[in-house]
Amino acid sequence: MRLATLITAASDAAGDPATRAAVQSGDRYVLLAAQDLSELLGRPGWREEAKAAAEAAGSQSEDPIAVGDARFATVLPRPSKVICCGLNYADHIAEMGREVPEYPTLFAKFADTLIGDGDVIDAAGNGARLDWEAELAVVVGAPLKNASPEEASAAIAGYTVANDISLRDWQSRTLQWFQGKAFDRTTPLGPVLVTPNECDPEAGVRVRGLVNGDVVTTEVESIGTLTNTVRL
Repeated sequence: MRLATLITAASDAAGDPATRAAVQSGDRYVLLAAQDLSELLGRPGWREEAKAAAEAAGSQSEDPIAVGDARFATVLPRPSKVICCGLNYADHIAEMGREVPEYPTLFAKFADTLIGDGDVIDAAGNGARLDWEAELAVVVGAPLKNASPEEASAAIAGYTVANDISLRDWQSRTLQWFQGKAFDRTTPLGPVLVTPNECDPEAGVRVRGLVNGDVVTTEVESIGTLTNTVRL
C-alpha cells in the first residue's frame, strides 16, 4: 500500500493546514478517518483499516482525490523519535577520511525539522555551507525495546524518502553533529509511505538525489521523489 498525509483545506481551527491520512487506490487517494499518518499508525489494526478503505474506494462517502491533484503534507508530522544513522555507507566513510565504525554512528533530529514535499527550506542567515543527502527512511509502526531482528522487522510500517539537509559550517563547529542537523523545517520527508509488502530494501532499491535537476546521488523509484526549494 501507498499511504500519505494530504492537505485537504487551507487551514483548520488552529490555523494550520487541514490534513487527512489517505491510502492510494489506483489513480486516486481515498481519505481515511485519521488526521494524518501519525494518528493512523497509532491504532492497532491500521493496516487492515487502510486496506479495506482502498478496496472499497468506490463506495466511500467522501470523494477521492486524484493522484495528480494531491497536495502532500509531511508524511509523518508527529513522530515520537527521529533517529538517524550517519556514516552509513563505505564510500561516504572513505570520502570523510574516517575509519569504518564498529557500531552505527547515530544522531537525532526533532519532529519540527520535518517538512513535506514542495515546502521551502529556509536557511537564510544561517550559513552558506548547505549540504544534502538523499536517504531511505524507515518508519517504525509499533513500540520496540530490546527487540530481536525479527521483531524489529515486523514492526516496520513502511519506507519513504528523506533529504538530510545539513548546515556544514554549524556542524563543523564541534565534534557533535547536532548544530548542523536540527534547524527547524530543514528535513523533507515523503511524500508517501510504502508498506513492506511493496518495497523491500534487502532486494535492492535505488535512492537518487537531484539538485537543480542534476543527479547528485543515486530515488527510491517505488516510493517517490521530493521537490523542495532552498532559500539562502
